[in-house]
Amino acid sequence: MRRYLLIIVFHLAGAWLSTAYAHGEKKDDANVLEMHDLVGAWEIEGVFMGEGDNGWVLPHKQSAPDCGQDHSVFRTDHTGGEITFDENCNPIEKSFRWKLEGNTLTLERGGRSIKWHIQSLQEKSLRVGVQVRSDSESRVYVVYNKKE
Repeated sequence: MRRYLLIIVFHLAGAWLSTAYAHGEKKDDANVLEMHDLVGAWEIEGVFMGEGDNGWVLPHKQSAPDCGQDHSVFRTDHTGGEITFDENCNPIEKSFRWKLEGNTLTLERGGRSIKWHIQSLQEKSLRVGVQVRSDSESRVYVVYNKKE
């Protein structure tokens, strides 16, 4: 489940950031996000290591590197999918529903939900925070890039 959360976080982050870059915008905690900011496909880049804008990205281990990049898709009907690949390069989609409230993105699948904190959307890059544990305020920040 942790891998699922990280993958979704990466995908969402990527899609959101790409949209803002295309519009020449920078969105962060001070700005309100809208549904169209997230719609599209977002590739997982990796986990952000550092604080603020100072740090580096630990690359995501792709499910099948020769087949394509793992990514998440957010559709206008509030459905989405986490896309990975099997050893034969066949895409595998795990469906979810999503909703955006302010800078909080909620993903639901199979009666479970997780909340992501959208930290920033800038220059085709989305950074989202996922709680490490439900009883903790600590977050892992994942970076996504808008898929072209």
